[in-house]
Amino acid sequence: MVHSSSRRSAGLLLLLALAAGCRPRVGDQAVARPNVLLISIDALRADRLGTYGHTRPTSPFLDELARSGTVYERAFVATHGTTPSHTTMLSGLYQEAHGVGLERMAQGVVDVGIPDAVPLVQEQLRAAGYSTIGITDGGNIGRRFGFSRGFDRFDDKGGGLARTAPLLVSELARARQAHPGRPVFAFLHTYDVHSPYRPPPEARAALAIPESVANAHTRFLLRNSRNPAAMGASRLAEVSALYDAEIRDVDRHLRALFDALEADDFLDHALVLITSDHGEEFGEHGGLLHGAKLYDELMRVPLLVVGERISRGERRSRLISAVDLVPSILDHVGVARSSPLVGRPFLGPAALERVAAVLAQYGRRLYAVRTERWKLIQHDTGRFELYDLVADPREKSNVAQQHGDVRARLAGVIARFRESQARVAGTAPAVVLAEGAAGELAQG
Repeated sequence: MVHSSSRRSAGLLLLLALAAGCRPRVGDQAVARPNVLLISIDALRADRLGTYGHTRPTSPFLDELARSGTVYERAFVATHGTTPSHTTMLSGLYQEAHGVGLERMAQGVVDVGIPDAVPLVQEQLRAAGYSTIGITDGGNIGRRFGFSRGFDRFDDKGGGLARTAPLLVSELARARQAHPGRPVFAFLHTYDVHSPYRPPPEARAALAIPESVANAHTRFLLRNSRNPAAMGASRLAEVSALYDAEIRDVDRHLRALFDALEADDFLDHALVLITSDHGEEFGEHGGLLHGAKLYDELMRVPLLVVGERISRGERRSRLISAVDLVPSILDHVGVARSSPLVGRPFLGPAALERVAAVLAQYGRRLYAVRTERWKLIQHDTGRFELYDLVADPREKSNVAQQHGDVRARLAGVIARFRESQARVAGTAPAVVLAEGAAGELAQG
């Protein structure tokens, strides 16, 4: 973040307002409330960024950005699949409560959208005086699923960051010109890391991937998703490298985006959060992409936060859930929550508190609870998997039989969680998929 004359002017206006004993008017809210930019990089697992320990140079810009803010080392989604997970990200509700993808699926694709009674963060910020902009790569996070609700401007035509990043810059300029002094909430989503893995030549070159290595298309990955070993170790390694190169390309686009935002002074008074809706598997538990599993390669995501009142160069190890994003944003910018939220803010003084556990689910097929040491996965068949994450961080050795007391205690946590989650009433828009669309949206 830069220190500019505009930032100094904003600070002076705030001091004058406080000295006069008055609160800034709605039209002056940029003085008191920062801009907010939430970026979701679809299918990005945390451990493929340098700031999380990856050895390949996938993320030079994001690593640099991380050093100017706070890195949350143990952030987890509460479900996965693009539509359900982004509903949680933008509502602060578990899948058990918002219901998206909880029961109704068509060929692996959610066929109902977000219920109208589910409050979304963009609606709450708009009601508090924010201009709201949503730009997504469409598909499973498009208008037809209800993601446009609460945005003044919404674009889901896609095209990847090559199109959407410049579009965001122009939409921000439009919003600030139309409503000077009004803060902006912007949400940017990209599939650029998501399959198919076909990175451009410059990203391949940066990671020393030969031109002879064939791209990995989604149909090929789906065909091998249940038995990646059949591809052979060398091809699996190539696929993993192509994924890394996709990240490198996203990193390049994000550097250009942030340069433009800084030049436009958007970042002078802003809160920026970068995260993902789920990770990706490369054979760790016998699969590819992101199927019906709750292991860390799918559930652990990056969470980088930079901006005003955000500590620089800090790394925090508190357990974070995706349900914590909305209350954290609202509390940080001083907007009252319009409805009760279960998440715990991770920005501000309370952020240093230890969290006992985070919970996750995959529809009603799988539930999981993760503590500092243990992770229990409960299947709808009654089967349990228990992992000692200190001794077995890769979740390879199921010790459910050896530690029956731990299994029973954590199963009780899951049972109480399910009992506590009241389903939000409301009408969910039906999503009618054109012929062939379900195949295109599968593995979202």
